[in-house]
Amino acid sequence: MFPESKWPIFDKLQWERDVSGYVRTPGNRIEASGGPVERYDPAEKCDYMHRRFLKLELGDNDALLAFINEYGLLGVDGNPAPKTETLAQIWLAHTNMWIYVEHAHDDKTASPEERNRHFNQWCPQHMSVVMDTVGFQTILKVSPRTLLAWMWLRLAQENAGAIELRPCARPDCPNAFYVGKVNGQHTDRREYCSDNCRNAHNYGIRTGRYARKAGKGQPVESHGVDASDAVLTKMGLIPNPDIPPDPAKRRKRSK
Repeated sequence: MFPESKWPIFDKLQWERDVSGYVRTPGNRIEASGGPVERYDPAEKCDYMHRRFLKLELGDNDALLAFINEYGLLGVDGNPAPKTETLAQIWLAHTNMWIYVEHAHDDKTASPEERNRHFNQWCPQHMSVVMDTVGFQTILKVSPRTLLAWMWLRLAQENAGAIELRPCARPDCPNAFYVGKVNGQHTDRREYCSDNCRNAHNYGIRTGRYARKAGKGQPVESHGVDASDAVLTKMGLIPNPDIPPDPAKRRKRSK
């Protein structure tokens, strides 16, 4: 019908987070504190957020609250700007996603048909399809309305084989990042989640804190230079967790 169209395109989401944080109420609800609202793009803040969500231990309400304080409520009932959600709602959403991932998405023995059936059964319908034109191409976009739907769509992208989660090459960095594929082949050769981690790893190799990369021999000899996290942070090679990133620098790097 539209021979020049491309499907699917994952539209961006602008999600809300209460900057003052969230609290757990006696009625087993998590509610916004009523502070100023920050709007952000989940793909820029943490594009593997869905995997962090899945790592939460079922019933660990403290870890769940920390997750929500960082990213906001999920919109489990389809509300695009939720101010409160019950723990039962959130843990049910978590369980549904976990069941799908464990028994279909990450299960190599599951057939594509079985995987798709589970995805269609558990994925919340908090999204819409919009048509757009870019240049001379007609493009259909899947547009999520909630953070929960956004996380499910990230799983769908993994299924489609268009992206792959790659761990950062710096040994003690817990982050991972997505790299793209075209026709099943990687088009992104990045090894690190950020320039800071690449610089810190290379500096650590030179000073003997880290072993050389695979295939390049034994750890290099230390030259007496302090390569502790504190020193690397002071040098700007590791981001300081107490200082928020400069949006201007992020925009400059993205150009």
